[in-house]
Amino acid sequence: MGSGLYVCKRVNELFMKNKKEACFWKRHFNKTPDELHLIPNKAGRFNYRDSEIDDEFLYWITLRIKIIDQLDLDNTLVTNEGIKHLSTMEAIRELRLKGCGGIDNGCMEYLNKISSLELLHLGSTSIDLDDLKELGLLQNLKLLLVSSGESEAVIKEKVAVLKQMFPHCKMNVNHNIID
Repeated sequence: MGSGLYVCKRVNELFMKNKKEACFWKRHFNKTPDELHLIPNKAGRFNYRDSEIDDEFLYWITLRIKIIDQLDLDNTLVTNEGIKHLSTMEAIRELRLKGCGGIDNGCMEYLNKISSLELLHLGSTSIDLDDLKELGLLQNLKLLLVSSGESEAVIKEKVAVLKQMFPHCKMNVNHNIID
């Protein structure tokens, strides 16, 4: 009798997950459950800047879409948990997280898994120049944007170290390219 109850509970959990997913796609993309198979696994640009997009939204997106060229999440409710979801994708070329208050150095291991990144905007997050040393696996980076409250001399010193790690990447700190 115990195993039958487990099977029934598991079927109910799967049904509820599928129902939640169907509601998500209907609400955000006007897709019916019969149309879910039509969702492409690759997308060009998603711009959710200044919206109430959160980690759960990213969870549902990453179940179906595996490649996104440009993902703008500036000033959204995304946290480190959302970056964990994004790290399961095959590729993201540009990721903008400016002003996401829930982003800090706790997401570094997940960002490091998105090796396809060419542009990463971390300005006005809790990530500082010292945290960027943890992104050593992102060798495709061409532009890295970050904020710092440190003096110009300290910024230049830290950027010099980062440039050794990312020789082909431009560093934009506080809206200035640092050479």
